[in-house]
Parts: sequence; C-alpha cells; structure tokens
Amino acid sequence: MRIRTLLITAFLSASSALAAISGTVINSDGQPVAGAKVSMYAPETLEARRVRLMSTTPERAPLATRQTDSRGNFSFDTPKEPVVDLRIEAVGFAPDALRLLSDDESGAIALMAAPTQKGTITSNGKPVAGATVVWSGAAEYATTTDADGHYNVPDPNKWANRIVVIHPDFAIFEESALGFGRSTARLAIDRSLNPGVAINGRVMKEDGQTPAAKAAIFVNEWPLAISGDDGTFTVAHAPKDWRELEARAGTLAGLRAHSSSSTTIRLAKSPTVTGVVREARSQTALAGAAVRVAQGGPFAAAAASRDGFTDAKGNFTITAPPGSYELMMTRPGSVASPVTVSLMSGKAVQKSIYANQRARVVGSVLDEDKRAVAGARISARPASREPMMMGPRMFGQDTPAAVSGPDGRFVLRNVITESDLQVDAAKKGFPTGRSASLRLNPGERKSGVVITIPRGVAFSGKVTDADGRPLSGVEI
Repeated sequence: MRIRTLLITAFLSASSALAAISGTVINSDGQPVAGAKVSMYAPETLEARRVRLMSTTPERAPLATRQTDSRGNFSFDTPKEPVVDLRIEAVGFAPDALRLLSDDESGAIALMAAPTQKGTITSNGKPVAGATVVWSGAAEYATTTDADGHYNVPDPNKWANRIVVIHPDFAIFEESALGFGRSTARLAIDRSLNPGVAINGRVMKEDGQTPAAKAAIFVNEWPLAISGDDGTFTVAHAPKDWRELEARAGTLAGLRAHSSSSTTIRLAKSPTVTGVVREARSQTALAGAAVRVAQGGPFAAAAASRDGFTDAKGNFTITAPPGSYELMMTRPGSVASPVTVSLMSGKAVQKSIYANQRARVVGSVLDEDKRAVAGARISARPASREPMMMGPRMFGQDTPAAVSGPDGRFVLRNVITESDLQVDAAKKGFPTGRSASLRLNPGERKSGVVITIPRGVAFSGKVTDADGRPLSGVEI
C-alpha cells in the first residue's frame, strides 16, 4: 500500500431511507480541505469507456458531484445502483478511486501527493491543440491540450501506469508502463503523434455478397469508422502497428488480423457467453458484479478483454470473438476463481460463477494514551504468520489493506475467512500494533476492533560508510 498524505474519511450507511455517503477531506496536518471535488459514478464497461474518450465530451458523466465545504465535509444521497465508483481529486494530489457496494462504507482513503506537471503534445515539432490526453492508474485523469499543445496533470509518475492520446487527425497513441510499485518504468509526459496509416475495406453480410451498411469499425478495440451503404469504410489514421480490425453490426461481427492480405470483412453471428453470478453458500444472485472475458488472465491488456455487469438477477451476457478465454468476476466484498471458457463462432455458452464472500473489519487505532492515531496502515494476515514489510499495493495482491482516519477509525474490506487472523496497524516511527486473534465468517461485518500502537522507546544513532563518513538519506 502506498504512503499518502491526504486523508479522506467517508462513511456509507444504509440503516435508513435517509442514509448517505458522507465524509470529510483533510490534509496531512488534520486541517479541512475546502473545495475538494468528490464524484460518484455508475460503473462503465471497457467499450463504453473507449466510446466516451473518442467523443467530444471525454469526461465521465457523474451521477452526482460534491465539493467539500469549509469544514472539508461532503455528502451524497444513497445511490440506487447496487455498486458505484467514487473518485476524489484535489489540487496537488493524485486522483484516486474506489468501487463499493451501495450499503458499504469506504473508510479512510489516503491520496498520494503529486505536484502538477506540464506536458506537451506535438507532431513533427508543431503543437497539437485539442488532443485528449488520458492518464490512468488507480483512477483516470482526462484533459485536453491548449493552443500550444500544453496540458497539466498531477505528476503521473507518482500514480499512473498508462497514457492514451487521442486526436482525430492522428493515430491513437497508447503506452503502458512495465513493472509494479517502485520498479514501474517512468512514462514521459511529452509525446509526439503521427498520422498513422489508412485502412480501406468493405464489410459484407453473412452471405458474402450483400454489403453491410452502418457497421461499426474497430481498430485495436477503438471505434474509428462506420461502413457506408455499399459496405465500404476508411480508417484514416490507424496506428502503423495495428493488430486487429473488427466490424460489428448488432449480433454480427467479423475480424481481420494485420497479417491478413484482405481487408474485406465477412460478418457472422458472434459467440456469446451468458450466465449468472451467485453467492456460493446462499445462492443469492449478485447484482452489479463486473464480469470479464480475457485472453492472458487478470494481467491481460484491455484490448484482449470484453466485459459487462450483472443485472438485478445476477445475469450477464458478453459477446467476444471466437477463442479461449478466462471468465473472471470482481465485486466489492466477493471473490471468485477464474473459469475457462471456449467460444466458437455463432455458438452460445452458458457459464455460472459462484462467488465467496469476504469479511469486513471496522475498528480504531489508538496510542497508549487512548488518543486516535491517524494515517496508520492497516493489513490482515494469518495469525500464524509474521507481518511482512508494507510496500506499495500491487495489482492482484490478495492482502487487504486500509488506513486509519483522523479519528483513528478504519474499514478493512475483503478480509479472508479461511483461518484465524490478526489485524496489524503500522505507523512510521512506532512499533506495529496488533489486534487479538479473529476468526470471521463469510460476509461478516466485524466492528469494535481496537488496535493499540505501543509508544516504544526512542533511540538515536549515526549511519556511516566503511570509512566512517556520515551518510544522509538512508532509510532506517
């Protein structure tokens, strides 16, 4: 888990019809931050996100937006959606986001400091105005270049791992950083665009003779053209190294790889995977679960994935090209193992997903004088295992993590239930505090856990090299 310097404590209560998502934004000194922007969104699919970013209004439309008041407080009415996304941004900090159930609470969120940086988008040394620049990591940050090709962004090398630049006169630029945490490669904020290459082709219906009009044309999953009445299309600015060209028209689709000698696409009925997501023990249908088919597992690129969300009855339907995939489900408070699925042209496959509920622990971190400890990093581990050094949280890491708020309160979600656990609280400069051993049931919401961080003893010293010369900046 990353060390952050802005704390946001948000509490979500569903105990009555007047329940709301509320919280307080403060800085590292405990002072309220007025004017911080907090937005709530309905989750969106990968395809919907690409369509949005290609539009003239690339900013995501919120269900509601609040600005913190003079005391740093904000409040939302309880959403109708079963699952929502929250996004928090403040000047001088990286944006952050989390997905939570409508009857859950976020606990404290720590944002990483990220001073504003200026980037420039050019082509052949000339500025590109009106380009959409999208940085993504824990959250998304989308902005547009000015007349000089400049744009501002919270230092992306503090928090982001991917950049996309979109302009109608140039090929889409995409790059992802390699590595995780501190080993992540740095991404340059100044970028140069090129016009790419033109792709001309035709879309035909299933009979191979009739032109298919108004088919959507996708290059590397980005919607870049529409076929005409005679089935022809032109993609004016495709990336030079484009991988796949796809046409979609309702339940029909056709695919061509870059290596193909023909750009005529013949449509066929798309394979689909349908199913239902249920809680394994109670068989309760889970609404709002994100279901994804991907080639390459959980670390697959978005271009190799298709996704959707379950409805009120837990049902989902996903259309994808023929191939072998892993079917994966994510939902706050639940976990499920991937399911292998093979899709064949024109065939429908039925796959059910059974999720196991995780537990939630709510408690407080205090010092030996019973005073609240803010900013303590919280993690759960098997009681028989010694705590590990707490570094940056990595994608796919199974260890739940949280942080205590200014009142010492924390909410630790997605806690495993297979063994006796201890909850650790770590604060820089102090020994680690530990809870008593806990055994939690699936779906349990445990409250009242108190962790005391010991005062410890003070000591001082000097760090030198082999020749006795003092060394500065050494982490102790």
